Amino acid sequence: HDIVRLLRASPKPLLAAINGTAVGGGLEMTLHCDVRFAATNARLGQPEIRIGFIPPIATTQALARLIGRPRAIRYLYDGGLVPADEALRWGLLDELVEPAGLRGRVQAYGEELAAKSPAALAAIRRTVTLGGGLTFEDGMAYELKTVTELADTPDFAEGVDAFLTKRP
Repeated sequence: HDIVRLLRASPKPLLAAINGTAVGGGLEMTLHCDVRFAATNARLGQPEIRIGFIPPIATTQALARLIGRPRAIRYLYDGGLVPADEALRWGLLDELVEPAGLRGRVQAYGEELAAKSPAALAAIRRTVTLGGGLTFEDGMAYELKTVTELADTPDFAEGVDAFLTKRP
């Protein structure tokens, strides 16, 4: 669980690229990423039930939040492989890419993010990832605290100035 805490506390966006078959721990790590890209021919599975076990990397918690309790229960009970297109429909994946273009697409998305304010990216990640586990009222308070802190950053001042002067 220490690795999950490390991933969830990261101030940087976490991107996952799934190519081929992702099962067990390899798939579990991707569940804690912000955006999951997969090759169109990828297959995903949590087969631990077949050995009388459950996925140990906070998977039960992540899956229920990503795809909902009923689907998570069934997915873990079955222990089978799910094709990428079905995983996309479930919300387990965010984008499908032809296998040959997967690396390039994830790299391009990462570069798009790198051109944005690190402080704002970290704030989005923090408020959604950590705030999502709070009550709605507490989440709003956490968001307001974060917005107030961001309003005093050089990134925000530059962003407003760029917007007003119509420049990138």
